Order: sequence, then C-alpha cells, then structure tokens
Amino acid sequence: MEDMIKLGQNRSFSPKQLVQMEHDILFTLEWDVLPSTTIEFVHHMICMLPSDVPNSTKYVIQELSKYMSELAICVYKFIGFKASVKALAIVSVAIDSLDANSFISTDAQCSFSLRIFDTFEIWAHDDEVIAMLKEELNHLICHNTNLSEFVKLILSSHKEEEVIASGSPKSTTMNVSTSS
Repeated sequence: MEDMIKLGQNRSFSPKQLVQMEHDILFTLEWDVLPSTTIEFVHHMICMLPSDVPNSTKYVIQELSKYMSELAICVYKFIGFKASVKALAIVSVAIDSLDANSFISTDAQCSFSLRIFDTFEIWAHDDEVIAMLKEELNHLICHNTNLSEFVKLILSSHKEEEVIASGSPKSTTMNVSTSS
C-alpha cells in the first residue's frame, strides 16, 4: 500500500482516494475480503452474554456452538443464509440445550437478546428463518448426539484442562471478553 501511495503522490492521488478506488474495484468485482464466518459471529455473540452468566456456562455454550457450526457446514439447507443468522440460531439452540446446572436466568436471556438485536438487528423470537434453522439444528443433534452426555463431557474436559493448566482446580475462566 505504501508503494501505491508513493506512486499516487507523483500523480496527485491522496491516500484517501487510493483507498476509495480500491474499495470501488472490490465492490464492482463483488469480492468479499475475508467475509465473517458463522463461528466468528458465534464468538461475538457469546461475548455479549451478560457478566452474571458463569464462565463455565459460557464455555458449554461455546463448545456446543462450535459443534453445531461444524454440523451445519455439512447440511445443504444452511447454505445461503447469512452467517449472523446461522450463528444466532446455533447459539439459541445451545442456550436452550443447557441443563439445570448451567441454566441462564430469564433476565440474562432478555439482556442477551436485546444486545443481539441492538448489534445485529436480528430478533430470534420473531424470525421464521431462525426458527427453521433451530428446528433443523435440533433435528441434527437428536440424530447425531446424546446432548446431556455431550454437555457432561464438555464440562469434565474443561475441568481437566483447568487442573492441567494450574496444577489444581480453580474458578473457571475462558478466553471470552464479557460486557455488562
């Protein structure tokens, strides 16, 4: 880019004009530069969970969501939907799949839904596409996974990782920044 700017200075192009020309070319070619993936949206959405949701619960949601994202890649019905819409369906199914030990309060779920709407302008509770994707995900999970056993496996592997990392059990931490 620096070389292009130097060349442009000799021809009276400003750096801003050069960037705009690059944008115009990419737009004309309909070339998406590093489009966001479903799993990236999943990560951002999990970061939007309220701070009162325990990190161990966020970890379970994260792992369930990663698993469902991988399943969804293999399903033709999921092609053609925005990554953000697929991600919300996936995170919603993960939250709905939590057991009594990892339950998220109604207030936390409402706060989360509002944050998602404010950021992505997607409302999971009214959207027919998300409802259809959630139904398809639930169908996939039922045929491929014993969900309660999978959640137990996730929690036990997370606890083992903590013991290995620290030498002794400690409070659950996760590489997810949270917003209040």
